[in-house]
Amino acid sequence: MDSRPLTFPILVAPSRPRAQEGRIIIGSPHWEPAPETAMDKPKILCVDDDETVLLYTQALLGSRCEVAIATTGAAGLELMASFRPDWVVVDYQMPEMDGAQFMLAAKQMGLTAGFILLTGLSVGRLDWEGLSPLGLKGHLKKPLNADKLMEIVEGKS
Repeated sequence: MDSRPLTFPILVAPSRPRAQEGRIIIGSPHWEPAPETAMDKPKILCVDDDETVLLYTQALLGSRCEVAIATTGAAGLELMASFRPDWVVVDYQMPEMDGAQFMLAAKQMGLTAGFILLTGLSVGRLDWEGLSPLGLKGHLKKPLNADKLMEIVEGKS
């Protein structure tokens, strides 16, 4: 068995000139919708400080959705403004800006989407109802289950 890690070719566009703010990882440095992209595909932004989770999410959902990913809350907000996702999957625990702070910042900036929090914490420890006014539509435990995510996106959950 080959023990080398899997690698994926990606283009990386810095959110700011290689500052500590992280990266936006999408199909091209300047996001523009592909002309052949079906209009009925949901647009999902995934924001997580763990690049493995982001690449896994992109691999899982890439055939069913337009997926953009960001490694920090600040980069995610910048991408949310240009990508205009239908849904944002955001990690609850990130340095500098957690998922709840991200949702609040998005609302203050006038950015709207359905938010799904991704967490490794015990689900009972979080105040889900308190986050509903910010646009929270669901929550998922890590590791991400693409089928459960799509159930939320398609309104089946």
